[in-house]
Amino acid sequence: MHSILAQSILTLTAVVFFLWKDWVELIPLSLTILLNYFWARLIYRLPFPNARKLVLWIGIAQNLSLLVVYRHLQILPDEVQTLLSPRTFFLHYAVSIYIFEAISILFDVYRKEAHPPTMLEFGYFYSFFPRFFAGPIIRFQLFANQLVQNPRSQIKNGLRLLLLGLALNLPLAEAFRVFADYAFAPKAEVSFSEAWIGTIAFLFQTYFTFSGYALVASGVALCFGFQYPENFRTPLLATSVTEFWNRWNLTLGNWIKAYFYLPWALHFKNSKFASGALLFSTMVFIGLWHGLELKHLCFGIWFGAWLIFEQVDRYHEKIPPVLKGIFTFCIVAVGFQFLAVRNVDQSILLLNSLFARFDVLNISFELIQSHPWHGILSVVGILYTFFLEPKMTLRKG
Repeated sequence: MHSILAQSILTLTAVVFFLWKDWVELIPLSLTILLNYFWARLIYRLPFPNARKLVLWIGIAQNLSLLVVYRHLQILPDEVQTLLSPRTFFLHYAVSIYIFEAISILFDVYRKEAHPPTMLEFGYFYSFFPRFFAGPIIRFQLFANQLVQNPRSQIKNGLRLLLLGLALNLPLAEAFRVFADYAFAPKAEVSFSEAWIGTIAFLFQTYFTFSGYALVASGVALCFGFQYPENFRTPLLATSVTEFWNRWNLTLGNWIKAYFYLPWALHFKNSKFASGALLFSTMVFIGLWHGLELKHLCFGIWFGAWLIFEQVDRYHEKIPPVLKGIFTFCIVAVGFQFLAVRNVDQSILLLNSLFARFDVLNISFELIQSHPWHGILSVVGILYTFFLEPKMTLRKG
């Protein structure tokens, strides 16, 4: 199944998909494959450690430069923005994923934990394009090890994951989007109930969108015999912000730990202050990864501050788990609203409605009454998250 002919056919299929969707999206992907094929082989063949390290950092700088260009198109000339702007949604996420994967290849080859991929292996590795929408981020060595084992297709299980992912991503995420859009629409202010409904709805919308995409990607890969690592592990049931980030977007978190956090942490292991500053900086990095606006910086600062607080505070350990779960859920939802607002000014208005208005009894059901089916699907999504999904996770474990 995974002969050279099969690999070539799947790679060609991916190229046809990109050409059909939009040829522009082939540009950064092709550059990533060609340049990192060159960097990886050069790192592998150079006999001098300093030279290998220099090439590694040149390759990382080149990848990050490409990432910045395509993630933040406003830095480009107007003519180039006009060319790329209709395609930014896919580019916005896809480029991050396959460039992070390319950087991990360079690191692993430098550490002699992996061999440099051939051009065909590179093409085959990136042929599983469904994961480019929202992950998971895959290390090439995991893929290569399964390729050597000649994995067998698991179509039944793969289709089950694919259908579950589509169910989460389409009806459920769309149901929550209606309520989130109402709260975050350009307006002067929203009521207490509208602010909380919209903030919570956006968190559910984000979760179902990205976890759904990840399940679709894993299902497609499983149909070809490849097992992708789990990307979300019931994060909305976390009882601390630390636990939430240990369950949310696991492959991105593991990538950041392996290639950003841990290399620096080894230098600061004897300093609690430096370790805390590194943890805070890591969350700021994650915030800026989402974008270069002030609201993205606030996202990183918000979660970085809570992670530091949980490290130094021990009183929360005495709080009942149910209350800790509710508190954590609210903290996470408030943090994610920074990604939903248009700017920090809108965020300030929303935070005022969340915490300063206190018109708790002034609950309007007009929005829910005008979208009854979306309300019903939202209830289904909540029941799935808190009752059905944990049982499915236990069975998988």
